[in-house]
Amino acid sequence: MTDELRLSPSKLDMLSKCGVQYEYRYVKGLKIPPSVGMLEGRAIDKAASAILRHKLAEGTLPTDEAVADHAGQEMRTEWNDAGEVLIPAAEALRGGKGRLGYAVDRAIRMARKYRTAVAPYAQTMVDPKTGIARVQHKWEVDMGSGIVLNGISDDEETDAVNDLKTKGKPAPDRAAHESPQLTGYAAAKYVIDGIEEPKVRLHVLIDRPKLFEGTVPGDDPAGVKFQRLESVRTLEQMQAYLRRVEQAAKVIRAGAFLPARPEDWWCSAKFCGYFQICPYAHKPVSIAQSCQPNSEYADSAEGRSDEHSDGSDGATNA
Repeated sequence: MTDELRLSPSKLDMLSKCGVQYEYRYVKGLKIPPSVGMLEGRAIDKAASAILRHKLAEGTLPTDEAVADHAGQEMRTEWNDAGEVLIPAAEALRGGKGRLGYAVDRAIRMARKYRTAVAPYAQTMVDPKTGIARVQHKWEVDMGSGIVLNGISDDEETDAVNDLKTKGKPAPDRAAHESPQLTGYAAAKYVIDGIEEPKVRLHVLIDRPKLFEGTVPGDDPAGVKFQRLESVRTLEQMQAYLRRVEQAAKVIRAGAFLPARPEDWWCSAKFCGYFQICPYAHKPVSIAQSCQPNSEYADSAEGRSDEHSDGSDGATNA
């Protein structure tokens, strides 16, 4: 009997970029501490979900103060639960962005921006079978042969899937058209709900605090810009994605894990937590942007698909 293989869009993205990284994380089970960005992403996802659930339950948005309090608490909880946090070495030396206080401010200002830029226009659907809102919707598709495609959608509408991303700069205009992760979500929407051409959207919160330094408080949403990118997935595209899932399962079961090319940007100490132990990594004599585990920051302050698959146990979207 074939063992069940559970694959998510984020796992498949990791496998396509670097099979060795996938092997380290999901076959050998080597976990590394989550990055600050991953913790921020989790906290912001939870805060955004709470806003949408409040809107559905009460018919109004939560207050700005309530959103700030919730986002700050989620960030502190994520940080403390992590124990260790991956912090870029340069930032650790400066005591800068890695610190909890900075992360709390960032989570708050991005959650507050979501409340005003995204939530008022959300048309979240309620599952017709369960009566539960499709917010942080855990779904799975049984593809047969012991293969299960599963994931978590941030926010679903009747004919659309919305994905929230947090970034330091705008996403390319083509991002929604080319995202394989969105194709995976759309394929699930097709199989589960029968929507043959679902819309897919990226809601991007762009944190640009340096543009506002000295003019607004650190938790002010004026330091965040919003980008909405939309596309659609055709039946042909979704069926091709499902075939790719089946092919990926064959690769994994055969143990044929190919490394990323040395020239790929994600093959670096900055974006891969396994870089230092990988026998295929091109390591220069001096690595200026290495990441190192650091737990002291968890107690250093009171008071964050981005989303790089760096091998830590906590991608913001499955």
